[in-house]
Amino acid sequence: MIEHLVNEIERCLKNDLQIAALTMALTLPDTCGKVYHPQSSVSNRYTSWYDDHVLAPKSELTGDTSKRFLVSGNVVYKLRCAMLHESNPTVVGTEENITHFSLIWRPASSCSRVPIEHCIELDENGAPQQQAISIDIVSLCQDICEAALLYYRKNKEHFSFNYRIISTSDRLANLFGYDNEINI
Repeated sequence: MIEHLVNEIERCLKNDLQIAALTMALTLPDTCGKVYHPQSSVSNRYTSWYDDHVLAPKSELTGDTSKRFLVSGNVVYKLRCAMLHESNPTVVGTEENITHFSLIWRPASSCSRVPIEHCIELDENGAPQQQAISIDIVSLCQDICEAALLYYRKNKEHFSFNYRIISTSDRLANLFGYDNEINI
């Protein structure tokens, strides 16, 4: 199922359906986190899986030990909650005290990718006064998908997807007694 979701996310990105891709990608840490820390609360397993499998490897790869140009699992979890529950891309209420947040939408054909744009305005004492963060949708989706696929392939035996999604014609469905009517 993880591989199927990642394929759909990639198809969405190729067709500039970035919000659809983002909402699907934001569910992957939920699924992987359930395997990673099955007894933890949803927020804890989400953030710990994200921090350990997306943030830490990215930090090592970029050499950004301060994580200035990376985004934490806490921020991504807040984005996930806002997007999935309210269709509102915001990260209000994070411990990072982000005052301005935006998602960056660039066409799939764009070769200009800055995964995270981060700006902190300091007061006269050097303390953070305002913090702005912008996240490139495609980069975030790709980072999550790459980490989820890697984690899934290493831990496949711990995932249980005990349902089937099938595609069938109306005629075949009727033959087996399935009602394909949609009542709206």
